[in-house]
Amino acid sequence: MRYFNVFGPGQLGDSAYSTAVSAWCNNTKTSRPLRSDGDGTQSRDMCYIDNVVDANIKAAISKPKANFGGECYNIACGDRVSNNQILEYFQKRFKYAVVKSAPWRQGDVMHTQANINKAKRDLGYDPKVMFWEGLEKTIDWWDL
Repeated sequence: MRYFNVFGPGQLGDSAYSTAVSAWCNNTKTSRPLRSDGDGTQSRDMCYIDNVVDANIKAAISKPKANFGGECYNIACGDRVSNNQILEYFQKRFKYAVVKSAPWRQGDVMHTQANINKAKRDLGYDPKVMFWEGLEKTIDWWDL
C-alpha cells in the first residue's frame, strides 16, 4: 500500500515531520503564522485517514485475485489541491490566520496525484472522504 499525504484528527502538528495540514492547524490554534514554502503552487493528492483505514480493511479481506505478490496499490483520492488553495481557505475561515512566505524546500516535488484505478479494480477501494470534507473533520478535531 502506497499512501499519499495522509492527514486527519489525532495527527500532531508541532514536529518537523508533521504534514502541512497538521502544521497549519497547529499554528492556527497557537496563533502563529502558516508557513508557505516557495510560491505555494505545489499540489498534493491528500488522503484523509478514514480512506487509509478503509483501504487496509479491503486489502485484508480481499479475495486471492489481488495476489499481493509484490503489487503496489496507491491509496489516495485521485485528485489534488494546491498549498495556496488550502492556505486561502484558512485565511478566509480564520480571519487571524497569517501566511508567512518561506524559501522553496530543496528537493520538494511540485505535484503529486495518485492513479488509484488498480486499488479500485483489485480491492474495491473508493475514497469515501474527499479532501475538503476531511479538512473540515480535521479542523473540528483541532477545535479551531
